[in-house]
Amino acid sequence: MTPQMTVTLPPNFAKNILRNEKAACAEALTQAAFHLRATMKKEIKDSIKNPIPRTENAQLFKVDQKALTVDFFLNDNAAKRGVSPAKYLSPLIYGTARASKAMEGYFGGKYFLIPSPKTQLDAFGNIPGRQVTRMLSDLKAFGEVGSTMNAKGGKRGVKKQKKKDGYFIIPQSQRNPKVGVVMYRQGNTAAPFAVVTPKRPKYKKTLDWFYVVESKWPRYIDEEIEKAWQKYFGVRL
Repeated sequence: MTPQMTVTLPPNFAKNILRNEKAACAEALTQAAFHLRATMKKEIKDSIKNPIPRTENAQLFKVDQKALTVDFFLNDNAAKRGVSPAKYLSPLIYGTARASKAMEGYFGGKYFLIPSPKTQLDAFGNIPGRQVTRMLSDLKAFGEVGSTMNAKGGKRGVKKQKKKDGYFIIPQSQRNPKVGVVMYRQGNTAAPFAVVTPKRPKYKKTLDWFYVVESKWPRYIDEEIEKAWQKYFGVRL
């Protein structure tokens, strides 16, 4: 009878191999995700004019170390009395219509304001609040709740007339005086400030979010798996 004996790996060695493999994979996923986040930050800066830091850093991710997957998503937490990056960036990704702005409610919720290319906007891409208040007042756009804020023929009205400054609208037609071009007059000059239109504005697709994830991820994960295997097992794949 031929002698035969079966031996095994040291106790828990196989478990340790699996544990180290998972740890290496999790580290590779995490580091690759950080690389993609940095790339997305650059893509956002290239796609959006003067984005604020909150917008630049909108790309987030979560690594599931058990399933060994990564979820990429945009920050959906809104600042105080604000809108989340996920909400205001999504129309730029899908090319969908934008949501109504608070100031547009004073136009009956039926009209939308599109700033002139030369109109100075704030860091969030909106018309500054003081200008909105002044414009709505000059156009007598405040409803019953804000009617006391509308420009009247009192001291401010007389002063405005002498300076000839303020906002006025050139209606598109007599039938609809709320639709047309809002002008800003200062002294003897006037320039277009915004357009009031009943058609909801639609964003162009300017942020290739899905393309960046799909095109950059394979290279990043391959590079990081190579590094992780070298670190954990001392070998190259």
